[in-house]
Amino acid sequence: MKFIPAAMLLTLTVVVTPAARAQWNQALGAETWFFSQTGSDGQTTRGFSASYAPEFRDEWNGGDDRFTFEGFARYDSVDSSRTHGDIRSLYWHRLGLNWDLRLGMDRVFWGVTEFDNPADVVNQTDLVESPDGDERLGQPMVRFTYLGEYGTWDLLALPGFRERTFADKDGRFRSTPAVSEDKAQYESGAGQHRLDAAVRFRFMWQQSDWALLHFSGTSRDPVLNAELQNGELALIPHYEVIDHTAATMQSVHGSWLWKFELVSRSGPIRRHTQATGGFEVTSYNWLQSGLDVGWIAEYLFDDRKNNLEVPFERDWFWGARLQLNDIQSSELLFGLVWDPAKAERIYSLEASTRIGNAVSLDLEARAFSDDDAVDRGNPSISTGNKLGFLQRDDYLRARIRWYF
Repeated sequence: MKFIPAAMLLTLTVVVTPAARAQWNQALGAETWFFSQTGSDGQTTRGFSASYAPEFRDEWNGGDDRFTFEGFARYDSVDSSRTHGDIRSLYWHRLGLNWDLRLGMDRVFWGVTEFDNPADVVNQTDLVESPDGDERLGQPMVRFTYLGEYGTWDLLALPGFRERTFADKDGRFRSTPAVSEDKAQYESGAGQHRLDAAVRFRFMWQQSDWALLHFSGTSRDPVLNAELQNGELALIPHYEVIDHTAATMQSVHGSWLWKFELVSRSGPIRRHTQATGGFEVTSYNWLQSGLDVGWIAEYLFDDRKNNLEVPFERDWFWGARLQLNDIQSSELLFGLVWDPAKAERIYSLEASTRIGNAVSLDLEARAFSDDDAVDRGNPSISTGNKLGFLQRDDYLRARIRWYF
């Protein structure tokens, strides 16, 4: 399993220390996957995994000093890369009158839109944990937050780089050829030890929540270069040094929620622009059914339209969020991503509910459709269809978690 030994040792030292106000929570999870077809390299159609997520929180000095730990570990029956562990958060938090300081490892989310978050830049994606990229690895950081008269400033120093996780040869949701993450290359001579930095200013203007941010450092999104390794073709991750400037906006007007993210990013070759924006409007007690339905529409833009590593360059996302308003907090989210130029589509369903007070049940399904796929029997990223390598990965995932 892939762990961070020093951080784990520090965590063990802390959690065994008696503390009157300490809070210790744990979650055990089990999940199973079902795929509609075998993978392009013969991968199995089903698998099982188990997870463990401990949390520990403590405070002292009248609550001005706090400690937080969030860990995660998973065993997977098929994908050895998915059998892994991580420190999601492990930090000391000091609260001042109009400032606070966090020192350690944490996760920071700076996005606002529903489907894609190009503005979110600090943490690395844990791709083996979630194929939609929603899960993030913990990032070592020093984070200083200042609440000023006109808004809130976040200043981050980011020592230590986390490489993206990829499925192994037996895993699903992987390209053909596979990614050799152990051969990763860096533009910076400092490699994983480069000191990155980020700043964010969040403020209210015209009844809207705005944020301006800038990141300078090693890109969390690797460029995948095809190379021969031991006579076989492989994709080698190359991590560039970038400057990433972004703006985000959220605005509520009655039952309408408007969202927008705009990014300008420079790399060693050229500067490019990404944007995503749209709205969610809620119909309360829809058709007198007792359900609340949120209708979602977003447009995804990226001017690197000929880059095969950019899956969403002129795409639409439509969705419907159903809240059943029951005591189990049941919710369903239906979604469709559509590329009108290439006839590529992603259909998705996410559902969640509670069983009692300590058990949650989640269901997730996705189907990938590409009318222009060249070879459905052996899809490859070289076909020019950006979702071609996923054509055999339609899946259903069921997960149950017990909190105690």
